Amino acid sequence: MRNGRCQGRRCSAGAGNRSGMAYVLVLLLVLLVSSLGFAFAFGVRTHTLAATGRRDALQAAYLAESAANHAMWRLLNDPVPLPNMAISVAASSDDASQPGWYTDAVIDETEIGLGEKWMVGLRFTGVAISNGTAIASVRVQFMASASESGDTDIMIFGEAADDAQTFERQGRNLSRRNRTAVSVSWHDIPVWQKDNFYETPDLSGIIEEIINRPGWQSGNALVLLFRSDNPGGKRLFWSYDKGTATPARLLIAAGDTHTMGSAVYIMHSLAGGRYGYKVRRHTDATFATIATVGAAGDSVAHQSYVLYVKR
Repeated sequence: MRNGRCQGRRCSAGAGNRSGMAYVLVLLLVLLVSSLGFAFAFGVRTHTLAATGRRDALQAAYLAESAANHAMWRLLNDPVPLPNMAISVAASSDDASQPGWYTDAVIDETEIGLGEKWMVGLRFTGVAISNGTAIASVRVQFMASASESGDTDIMIFGEAADDAQTFERQGRNLSRRNRTAVSVSWHDIPVWQKDNFYETPDLSGIIEEIINRPGWQSGNALVLLFRSDNPGGKRLFWSYDKGTATPARLLIAAGDTHTMGSAVYIMHSLAGGRYGYKVRRHTDATFATIATVGAAGDSVAHQSYVLYVKR
């Protein structure tokens, strides 16, 4: 019956072995579950960090895109005011007259006569208006050197030049200059009283034609030409050579332009990050480079755009 019955010590040993194996299996199972748990927790944390990183990058790119849209909108819609400007004739050779078509120019008179002289020229330097800018109004202001009346008609042109040169004495220096297509008629000129100020009609169309030339740059000089169509009357004004009087002045009234100036940099802060842009407007004012940046968390996105303005 030795095979049918279990001997005490051997049965105890077998039971112990089975219990030990079961314990080992349970321990291994616990360790496996624990390892999977740790691995799962670590994986979730890693995944969360990765998701956060991707979100920052996407947010930064979105902010850079928002910056570009904002810059483009401002370029097209946000008016930038122009300052009032008063630019005086600044040299003896920058106001001149020409008595007739074939005569020499005169550049050293202390007073100049509109209507009395067949053509009068005024040159204004340092005109700080950018190419393509829209202007509200432009007038020339004179200080009368004498009290004058009588009917006279003046036709006003500009010189069609990118950067007009000063006047010279040689023949036809005024009349030989190329004229703008736009002109302004000055009729019904009122009676002038000595040492009072008088202004022309609005000349913005002439000025805009000049500054819209491809070669025009801010700070260049421009010339206005006054031709007498009816010499029956005259209006005398003090020139630069008078010294103690105010010479002719170019008055540019404040206006708006829908093109931002060069190198404009603007930065904004938001709850989800920051975005900013820098605009470089090009000379011909038909396109601009917009550099944008968006920042969220540790991620920064840089983008560049070129905006073409269709006219």
